[in-house]
Amino acid sequence: MFETITLFENKTDSAYFDEKGNDLYEVTFKVSAEKLKADSTGMETPVAINDWIDIGIYGKNMAGKDSLIYLKKHKITQKENDFRINVKSKPRKAGIDPLHKLIDRHSDDNTKSLVKRKAEPAS
Repeated sequence: MFETITLFENKTDSAYFDEKGNDLYEVTFKVSAEKLKADSTGMETPVAINDWIDIGIYGKNMAGKDSLIYLKKHKITQKENDFRINVKSKPRKAGIDPLHKLIDRHSDDNTKSLVKRKAEPAS
């Protein structure tokens, strides 16, 4: 039997994109990540996070369905994390552990739909 179970609480807090021209988009998003150990009685204890976790960005494929346009493991060592990633396809959503490989207590908040950042007025 298991002595402990490792759980995660991953969440994407905010997600934006900017059009940079020439089919280049800059995706900016904030995620939080927590790691917990649960014993055989269900008692959860926070533990330091020091893990390689997938970060992903979705776009649309030719059929109009969500499709990963970026997926890479990033070393996560703190609760709050900021990402700025350039992609060559229009992004739709972004987040942490988008394929739900980790045991997450609330996996429905791992990704968030992207909002186009408003252009700043010229001075």
